Amino acid sequence: MSIVLAEYFNLNMEIVHEVKEKYDSNQNDYHNWDHVIHSLFELYVLHDMIFNNQDHKTNIDKKFVFDNIDEFKKINYTLLAYAILFHDVIYIPSYKENELASSLLASQYLTKYDIEFDEKYTIEDLILATDIFNNDQYIGLAFDIIKSIDLCSMVDADAYKRNGVKIRREFKHIDDKKYNEGRVKFIQYMLGKQFIARLYNKDISIKNNLYNELLSLKEKT
Repeated sequence: MSIVLAEYFNLNMEIVHEVKEKYDSNQNDYHNWDHVIHSLFELYVLHDMIFNNQDHKTNIDKKFVFDNIDEFKKINYTLLAYAILFHDVIYIPSYKENELASSLLASQYLTKYDIEFDEKYTIEDLILATDIFNNDQYIGLAFDIIKSIDLCSMVDADAYKRNGVKIRREFKHIDDKKYNEGRVKFIQYMLGKQFIARLYNKDISIKNNLYNELLSLKEKT
């Protein structure tokens, strides 16, 4: 699957293999290669809908896409795919600058392999836009896409719970009390956003899943 998606978006295979090795060495439960592949597949579904008029079974808001089809067609999806590829390549739980470190590494790789893009936004901008607590300044469709795809698994209640377990394992070095307090702050922050995943037509489902977790956490405290 990873090779097929990489070829679909015309990614450099040497980069893909090297970056996969880095993800595998991180041994993260959630922020790992599987998350990257799932995100790239979501980008493929979006791209296939737009340029090949394929009708996928998806949570992507098709009305939003086709009402803005001309703008979606202007997006550089290869650049977006590279951003997705790198966005969690450096992920250390509790480290607050993972996105910055990942963005700098991505830029180094593109420079090393002489890969250039003409867009006003850079791969660093796109990756930094996945920093949930510091991304409000990244406005525009390309940013909406990567922000949404990064959080798309929050739409489904079962996937939300499964991934919650995986994320908890990544923070196993933190005791339950401190972890739960952090989750409460995170959820309250997310619930205050107008849009969490603009690309999807079930943004309300994400907020419901967040709210249900918040209720569960409050019962434990």
